[in-house]
Amino acid sequence: MPDNDLLDLSKRGLNKFPVDISEGRDYEEIKRLNLCGNCFQTLEGLARFPALRDIDASFNELHRLACFLSVKATLQQLNVASNQICTADNLNSLEKLQTLNMAGNKLEQFPILDRLIHLRELDLSGNRLTKLPNLSHLPSLVSVSLRELRISSLAEAAKALPNSLQSLDLSFNFIRDLSEALWLSHLRNLESLSFSGNPCVSTDCRAFDYRPYLINCCLNLDTIGSPNLRTIDGFVVSETEQLKGTICSFT
Repeated sequence: MPDNDLLDLSKRGLNKFPVDISEGRDYEEIKRLNLCGNCFQTLEGLARFPALRDIDASFNELHRLACFLSVKATLQQLNVASNQICTADNLNSLEKLQTLNMAGNKLEQFPILDRLIHLRELDLSGNRLTKLPNLSHLPSLVSVSLRELRISSLAEAAKALPNSLQSLDLSFNFIRDLSEALWLSHLRNLESLSFSGNPCVSTDCRAFDYRPYLINCCLNLDTIGSPNLRTIDGFVVSETEQLKGTICSFT
């Protein structure tokens, strides 16, 4: 079955839209646009696609998000991973977003977002953030990747991370004290946690099994009396680990 709503312009070495698109008719039937693997520094011409819901502009040379404002009324999924973006200005205007991938950019700060009430998935991995971004005003957020940042403390987690989170990736940061995980105890819906690659769980400096400790730190009993946390570092929590995390007190 043909993808009649998809326009695929990926991997063509483009730095601007082809003339027949930029100067032609409006493409009201196009809902998905794939621009992955080109050389775009900006995206003039998106207004030609008034029904766009999904844009993949990863692996380009974009510096800002302002070029997406022309489709803010319809845009729900945006992938701008592996660009040159150093500021998230204008992001709060993309109010319809449900999924946002900004991995592998040059962000040193991330703004407080209070208008993206539909956002469910956010990937900020591989940026230059040194502290937890304030995501507390995103009530629909269920999945966040903060992998490969420069975070060393989780002390602001209760203020920064919403209770709605079900999946949180904090792997390969600079967290040296495993007890920082105690700051995640407010995440009552958390089912998946990634912590590997931090100095506090490195096999070179710590020999004990940290998984039951993380279970204990994030211990929130559900209606059947078992920990909500189901996977740690991509591996399913065993019944033995659940038991250890539930009954043990790490002091």
